[in-house]
Amino acid sequence: MPAAISALSTVVDSTTLGFGYKPREFDVVCGRGKGSYNRPGNLHMRRIVRTYIDEYLAAKSKLDKSIVLNKVLEEVRSQGDGSAMLVKQNKDGSWMEIGDDQAREKIGHAIREAISAREPSHQKVHQRPIFKAKQEDLLSVQQDMFNQMRRNNTEKNAQAMKQPPNPWSA
Repeated sequence: MPAAISALSTVVDSTTLGFGYKPREFDVVCGRGKGSYNRPGNLHMRRIVRTYIDEYLAAKSKLDKSIVLNKVLEEVRSQGDGSAMLVKQNKDGSWMEIGDDQAREKIGHAIREAISAREPSHQKVHQRPIFKAKQEDLLSVQQDMFNQMRRNNTEKNAQAMKQPPNPWSA
């Protein structure tokens, strides 16, 4: 087993925390919306994630990326008095600590999101040549239409010049 994976001091399975548990300062709350996004623990996790972006992008294999995710997870869990990654249970409102597998998924998502935020063109690089080609095709069609209209107008004007004006037309 690679050193970074075995270095995790605790392997956590999903665990329901006691009733009335309140998330601590450095706990990472998994959920949607600004309520969880702006929590101090979530903000701190995203700061940690940003420091590992280059290492994640340099990773050659899935195993190398997994090692980076484990490093982030270990650093997140070592904050403060040992932060947890939590999710709120809908049925009774209690909190549950998510397991390592789910935590790595969440961290992986956070890293990919940070990469997209840092390099907005990262995902669109492959689309640009196609878009440019379509744009050039459209411009070519428009230019052809314009030239045809100009030819038609020129021909109409030339025919009008050859025919004498009809004095009886109103």
